Amino acid sequence: FREEPYSIPARVAPIGDAFGLVRDTLGEEAFVQLYSPSDNFHHSPHGTWLQCCILYCMIVDEEPPVYNPTWWQVARYLESRDKQPSPDIPFPTEKEAEDLRKLAMDVCDKLV
Repeated sequence: FREEPYSIPARVAPIGDAFGLVRDTLGEEAFVQLYSPSDNFHHSPHGTWLQCCILYCMIVDEEPPVYNPTWWQVARYLESRDKQPSPDIPFPTEKEAEDLRKLAMDVCDKLV
């Protein structure tokens, strides 16, 4: 047991805060789109994109890149390994992706 407080200089990526802000600012439908329709637990491509934007701005300390829909063509896994991927996985439109990217930037800017 240490008597002095032990601290590590670390930052926490506010992904949960970003998900909550989606519900508060973009609405319930946008919030539900953040989760996989197959289990409503794991992130969908929408949620994955938001998470990536948050991590990018936290690690690189720059704006995340503009969304490129072709990235999903090279994604290794889109759902859990024990299930067949759904052929109708909804991917973000360019507008949805930009809304999520801007929201991520707003969340990261509030940390500065």
